Amino acid sequence: MKSDRVEARLSVMRAVADGSLVKGPCSVCGITRNVHGHHEDYAEPLNVQWLCAAHHAARHGARVRAGLETRRRVDPGGRLLTAAAAAVHCGLTERAFRRLIARAAIPVKRLGVRTLRFDPRALECWMRESARAAERVRRTA
Repeated sequence: MKSDRVEARLSVMRAVADGSLVKGPCSVCGITRNVHGHHEDYAEPLNVQWLCAAHHAARHGARVRAGLETRRRVDPGGRLLTAAAAAVHCGLTERAFRRLIARAAIPVKRLGVRTLRFDPRALECWMRESARAAERVRRTA
């Protein structure tokens, strides 16, 4: 038996595929690439809010903090973030965040060949160090 969440996601995928539901831009920033359908209520599977990956992750984070849902864990301790969630955590766009990953500027944990996760505490430390370095550069300039 599939959960309501899975059924709602499948309903949206089928509706988009057959053209009865059209993906829109992110309702927050207007971006049109990598847009997800966010369900406030899985009982209404075709009632979705279109959000980009970063805003979708932020929306679920807000729902977790409000106690409206629990976070699904990707690691045993439940501390690691996906790239989209880590970008929101750092206040960056996902594109800018991925550029920093490619430059090996961000602390990353590899869980597999293509699976990256990020420790929020390591990201906080990295952000503090980056701010200090920027301040040193400003003082010397």
